[in-house]
Amino acid sequence: MSLFVSDPDLVAIGTGRDEWIYGSDQLKAAFKRDLSQGNEIHLVFDNLTISVADKVAWVSGVMTMIAMVDGEEIILTGRVTMVLEEKDKKWLFTHSHYSVPAEKQEKGESWP
Repeated sequence: MSLFVSDPDLVAIGTGRDEWIYGSDQLKAAFKRDLSQGNEIHLVFDNLTISVADKVAWVSGVMTMIAMVDGEEIILTGRVTMVLEEKDKKWLFTHSHYSVPAEKQEKGESWP
């Protein structure tokens, strides 16, 4: 939680239909839910791009989530975008979005 702004304008979007989170309280509840349903959660980032303008930075790339859920290893590889804001000489996340590509959409196709 210390990596995120403590602000009602915080937005985090996950892969679940109900994972559209506003503010620190909802983010904390979402993290608790994640940790109650899985353990040994690891995040791996690839192909990150980072840009900065004044006190705002934005990041995009590939994020793989690896977790143990009910004794089974679950691997989700998706796209991640994040926005950070510099506050009191510290960079904090103010927005994050993680999505998994449509499984039925083939390379070169615009629609699944």
